[in-house]
Amino acid sequence: MTTTQSHDNRFNSTSISIGNTLIRVNQDGFLINFNEWTKDVALTMAKNDQLELSESHWATIDFLRAYFREFAVPPSPKLVTRAVRQHMKNPDFSNKHLKQIFPLGGCKHACRLAGLPRHFSYAC
Repeated sequence: MTTTQSHDNRFNSTSISIGNTLIRVNQDGFLINFNEWTKDVALTMAKNDQLELSESHWATIDFLRAYFREFAVPPSPKLVTRAVRQHMKNPDFSNKHLKQIFPLGGCKHACRLAGLPRHFSYAC
């Protein structure tokens, strides 16, 4: 991932390079535009965070994106853990596990990798 300073002061943003495409992110690494997200964006962000994405990560990311697309707000951590618990068929998956697999902030970290804009990620 290449990070470059942008001159767009409206967002105080930087960019990450995915192949030949520049994706704008804010100073905290959250995407400026939800629709610019791809799996390659998530993989690049995760690699930068020294995180290898597992099935649990993808279940979380996919749920966050689907929920945000439908309701235009992120789900609560409780809803996230319930959805991942059901998807993974793991009755023990909890908020504690969410924080373990997303070590840089639990649900907030998951929201960043899922491409949710920062101003929507305070609910997590």
